[in-house]
Amino acid sequence: MRPEKVARPRKPNGTGIQVAARKALRKLLEPLSSLAFDCGLSIGEVNSILREAAVRGAAARQLEDKKRLNISGIAAATGVSRGEISRILRDGHAAPELIDDRHQNPANRILTAWHRDPRFLTSKRLPAALKLYGRGPTFESLVRQYGRGLPTRAVFDQLTRIGAIELRASQEVSPKMSVAVDRRITPQTIKAYGGWAADLLSTKLLNVTKSDASPLKSPKFRTIKSSKYHSKRRRNFRRAD
Repeated sequence: MRPEKVARPRKPNGTGIQVAARKALRKLLEPLSSLAFDCGLSIGEVNSILREAAVRGAAARQLEDKKRLNISGIAAATGVSRGEISRILRDGHAAPELIDDRHQNPANRILTAWHRDPRFLTSKRLPAALKLYGRGPTFESLVRQYGRGLPTRAVFDQLTRIGAIELRASQEVSPKMSVAVDRRITPQTIKAYGGWAADLLSTKLLNVTKSDASPLKSPKFRTIKSSKYHSKRRRNFRRAD
């Protein structure tokens, strides 16, 4: 009798890898985007941070392999322009005050204007309590000026939800915070969480990209579908009010 032929494991093609990568990234980025929004970051800021991280990651790989930087090579790997790559490598991390207004979270832009625009300040240069609607400087006029088309009600609900404003009995609105962040989150817990997540992902991704890894023994990742898990995870690095 002829011995049965053993089917050889198929090598994954490029298209299949990209499809799987997109699905994996969506799962990873969903909880990360929730964290970013809770910290008052906009999608524009997150995109800028991602581009910076991509450039620095590609540069680090080059230094490991070739011991020198090649701007064009980084551009070919990341799709980021050579001019932006040069700026990122030259200037380092962007200072918070230098963030482009176009990339700023809309809620933060409104709160910033409330603390800086003389039309919405008291004689002591403090944010004034504003009527919701009406003539003159009101919350509605503030949102119309700096909300870039966002409905007043939507902005009011969002700022109320995170505790950034309060509605007084006089039907006037006053700010309680200068930035739109979840007050239960602290810099210390964010730093600890970031270090833990980076170490875990670096270890897992190193196993995925090992050249001698067997396709039959690919690392198994637990798929988490419950939104309750993500909520519980976020609560673990928040402190109670």
